[in-house]
Formats: sequence, C-alpha cells, structure tokens
Amino acid sequence: MKNAPHRSLALVPVMLLASALSWAQSATKPDFEGLRNDWVQKLESRELAGSLALYSGDATFTNPDGTHVSGASLANLFQTVFQSFRAKIVMTPRSDAFSGALAYEAGSYAEDLITIADGKQVHVNGDYLTIYRRTDAGKWLIVEQMWTEAAPK
Repeated sequence: MKNAPHRSLALVPVMLLASALSWAQSATKPDFEGLRNDWVQKLESRELAGSLALYSGDATFTNPDGTHVSGASLANLFQTVFQSFRAKIVMTPRSDAFSGALAYEAGSYAEDLITIADGKQVHVNGDYLTIYRRTDAGKWLIVEQMWTEAAPK
C-alpha cells in the first residue's frame, strides 16, 4: 500500500495531457471561410434542408427591416425565398472572433436576386452579422444571423 501515492502521481501527467487537449480543442478557431462558403453555396443552389442544417434549433434570423424569425418560421422564410428567387451573393468579412463555444463574423454583402416568375434582377447590398455556437460534437451552427440593407443610391 505504500506505493499507492506513487501510482496516483503517475496519473497526473495523463490528466494534465487530457486537460490540455480539451482546452486546445475548445480554443480552436472556427473555419469562418468554410462556414461562410458552405452557407453561400447552399443559398445559391437553393438547398432547403442543407441550408437549415447550418442553423441551431433555436436560431433567429433578423431581416433588414428588423423583423425576425425562428423555428418553423425560419424554414418558411427559406422556402419562400428559394421558390421566389435565384441568388448570387458575395460576402466580404470585416471582422471575426471567438471565445469558447461562441463565435461571430461580421462583414458586408452584395447580392443579385433574380425573380423566378419574371426574370427581373434586383441588386441589394448591406452588412451582415453571423453568430455561431459550437455543439458538443464540435460543429459550429448559426444561432443568430442579422442583415442590413443599404439605402438605394
């Protein structure tokens, strides 16, 4: 039994390594470019299920007019947009940061919307803010997304 403290001490380096690995995983910066490109690709290809899979179950989307949707209303919004428009969007990030399980990216966008019914094209631009939360499995999901729209020139 005199060796018991030595066995306990032998576990200390293993526990420190496990703790350091856990901290390193939590300190890994999100791949903002990959997250953004995935969102743009799904929007432009009008993938409803794929687009919605990028959002957490409690996500909120805030429109340029200040109204917001979440839950089933978020699915309805995307379905309406995909049935009404084809989009080509360029997002230009300005800043990003993360801490623990939360991250954000902010920037500007320029979007061409083509109405499916008549082929008319509308150009819009403004700013965006996307807030992500990392799941326990390590996947970053959108928890809040906000858009502004610049006044026409």
